[in-house]
Amino acid sequence: RRARCPPRLTARVGRFCSHPPCSPAARMAVDQPARLALLALHLAVAGGTQLVADRTTGGRRRPAHVLPLNLSSSLPAALQIASGGRRRDVIVLFTAVFPDKQSTTQVSMGGDTISFLRAAMSSMRRFGHSGQLVLTEQEHASRLCGLAAAPVCGFLSPVTPDAAWGRYKVSRSHYYVLFLQRWRLLSRALHLGYDMLSVDTDIIWTGDPYPSAASLPLDAAFATDVAPPMGKADDRDRAVIGESTTSHLPLNSGFMLARPEAQRLFAEVARRLRHRLLQPPNRTVASGRAREEPVLHQVFPQMVLNEVVKQWRSTPWSIHSGAGSVGDAAAVAGTASASAKLGTLRIGVLPHSTVGRLCGKRLSRAEADLMWQSAAVGNCSLAASQLGLHAQMVNPLTRRALWPLLHPVVRAQARDSGQEALGGAHGAAASPSVVVSSALTPHVCLCRDLEQGMGSGCRTLMPQHSYRTGVKRCKGFAPGFR
Repeated sequence: RRARCPPRLTARVGRFCSHPPCSPAARMAVDQPARLALLALHLAVAGGTQLVADRTTGGRRRPAHVLPLNLSSSLPAALQIASGGRRRDVIVLFTAVFPDKQSTTQVSMGGDTISFLRAAMSSMRRFGHSGQLVLTEQEHASRLCGLAAAPVCGFLSPVTPDAAWGRYKVSRSHYYVLFLQRWRLLSRALHLGYDMLSVDTDIIWTGDPYPSAASLPLDAAFATDVAPPMGKADDRDRAVIGESTTSHLPLNSGFMLARPEAQRLFAEVARRLRHRLLQPPNRTVASGRAREEPVLHQVFPQMVLNEVVKQWRSTPWSIHSGAGSVGDAAAVAGTASASAKLGTLRIGVLPHSTVGRLCGKRLSRAEADLMWQSAAVGNCSLAASQLGLHAQMVNPLTRRALWPLLHPVVRAQARDSGQEALGGAHGAAASPSVVVSSALTPHVCLCRDLEQGMGSGCRTLMPQHSYRTGVKRCKGFAPGFR
């Protein structure tokens, strides 16, 4: 049969008009949405799944339902849709973790999963990154993909850990397994020739991180938990990373920019993780009081990444800032980056001015009222030079209170009563006051909502109150579970 030209994307993917057949030249002239519709139709037929575009009902538009894609069988077509056919344009990957049964688990977004994901997607679109892909676990994919309204969203065929991992509560729905899927997907995408930017959804973006990351002559760039230049690790850091930070930079996989040349690194991390999950855990690594954490580190993707880099690294870490070497002053300013080689592979860590830690803690109403009266007005921006504020170590309940106060996209969503499934963001007005600091902020801010009374916004705390809150400059490896 001869294909027909779709002049526009109408009610749903796959409905064609009755125009004359397209010549090859005419096909290239079809507008971009229609070409993506053709790809989606191909995906629906070849992969057994489909995407449905927005519907119009009685003159009133309502969100379409996006059926999740099985990316194990349809990743090439999904990446082509996400990239709009432009292979060298970066694709942003979001990995969405659904709530853990224990709502205080650090990785959990609680009931705000959809809100965090939509905020992250909106931020990246605002910076011009429209090529986006959402990965989640199969069990929740249908609900998440529809509510998030992600253009391309799906799951990989599940990996079922060995039954012995049940002792450590690691099952096929554990977030470690989903993070393994992220590494598997990235490895396959890099093998197909795509540049990939993987970002966690618990990062507040004040600016576009891509230009600064992409400007570095690297095959892969990562965030780091210790800003270079590196000093000696304290006892708690050494217990986690096993050595002095003068010889090792702990990489953070919450932000990863990877080019096809880095595929073998991502493939190796995915291979080790999958192999270990399919085998009983090695319990000989645990001793004394540390009975669970060292065992779990065997299958924690970020730890495995650092393990591979430590074993493969063939040159010392070189510290850079723009034109060349720097001293401690650049570390204080958060502008220093570092690079090393793994054979011919060039990897590096980004400065904290691109993405760094965000710390926060909730205050009681009485504490907030007391501190607010003496707080300084007018200068409490969270390090304007810092593009990404990563709330990795922030308690989920604090994060829930913090996001609507600091994140303009979440505030806008909370005000839009017509939006669906924004989770706890609708309760932003009832959020407690929060004190917050970042890796580059020399002070602590107190932020409160209008409904808290006595004014709203953020103010700088006086030094005596800053130390009372326990939230300092948030630049260490383990700032605490606040």
